[in-house]
Amino acid sequence: MENYSTIGEFCHTTEYQTWQNQWQSSVNDVTWFNELEDLHYTPRGWLWHRIASRIPYYLLHTINIDIKKCVDIGCGDNLLSWNNPHIWGVDKGSSAQNEELTSTWYVDNCEKWSKVISINAIHFRSVQKIGESLSKIESILTSGGSGVVTMNRFRIEEYSDIYTDELLKEQISTISTVTRVVWFDEPKDSHLDGNVWVWINK
Repeated sequence: MENYSTIGEFCHTTEYQTWQNQWQSSVNDVTWFNELEDLHYTPRGWLWHRIASRIPYYLLHTINIDIKKCVDIGCGDNLLSWNNPHIWGVDKGSSAQNEELTSTWYVDNCEKWSKVISINAIHFRSVQKIGESLSKIESILTSGGSGVVTMNRFRIEEYSDIYTDELLKEQISTISTVTRVVWFDEPKDSHLDGNVWVWINK
């Protein structure tokens, strides 16, 4: 597990800086940032304000979507598809989604996707159920497929009778295909980009 004090610290790493220096957005008239800082837009509303985080696009880069179709679980307004036509958004009750996230969606999509991203969407559950949520995401990946998931610890704590960081780490460790975890100490409530990032490679 990689530990950073803040997302800003991570964004100063050679890995991130190398990516940022070559990244170009296809969306015009947007002010891009790496840290939330004093901006308090809702997770699914930031791009409407023409101010947006680069982080989701960095995360997409890490799973090498290229021309492969990537499903965005919990897509909300499906904003990632604005910058990438290969994104297929699924969610519950969103008018912008490509597909409804139904109660049988994970079973119906078992081993059908080579790429998956989920930004702050699976954390509306108790800490004891996070492993189950990650397992569902793993189940839709094809052999050799990869995905990245972000979570907000504050939101998980809200849904848990008992929460500790150690319990969350234990839940993540139950998924044998997790190959990388990046953990941020601050902010405790990271409602935009999350403060725990998990990579799955099947």
